[in-house]
This record gives sequence, structure tokens and C-alpha cells, in this order.
Amino acid sequence: MLFLFSEGGAGVDQRTKLLCENVFELSAMAEELQIIGSITVEDSRELFYLVLDWAEEFEKQFDPETQDYLTEMESFGRRKLLGTYQADPQLGR
Repeated sequence: MLFLFSEGGAGVDQRTKLLCENVFELSAMAEELQIIGSITVEDSRELFYLVLDWAEEFEKQFDPETQDYLTEMESFGRRKLLGTYQADPQLGR
């Protein structure tokens, strides 16, 4: 896939590109929140499938004509990730 995107995404349809961008943003956000201790992810496969579902959910509700992508993604991603994986300080995780 990287090769395809390095060539401007030749051969990849627009929907796939948008979903990949969403997966990337959500994954980067998950990593950041995990590093700073805001979330705890015990099963990376579960996280992958949730991120994939969330990427599709985000794409269905996002309106590029009236909304800012990064602002909406930040809000959506934090809500999903913290709502699912928020660390419990009393448990030390």
C-alpha cells in the first residue's frame, strides 16, 4: 500500500484513501494517548478492528463542505478512544 500512496495513490479508489487516512489518524491518536497514560490497550487486535469500524463511522458522518477534518477527527477519536480504553488510575493502568 505504501508504494501506491507514494505514487499519489494510483490504483486506489477515493473511499479507500479516505478510510486509510482515518485509520492512520485514529491509530496515531491511540498511540499518543497510550504513551501519556490516558488509555490502556490490552488487545491490539481489538483496537485495530475498532479503529477500522470507527474510520468508517467517521467517514459516514463527516461533511468536508462544512466541517474541519482535523478538528472533527480529534473530537471523534478522543471520544471513542477514551470512552473505550480510558486508563483507571486506581488500578495503575
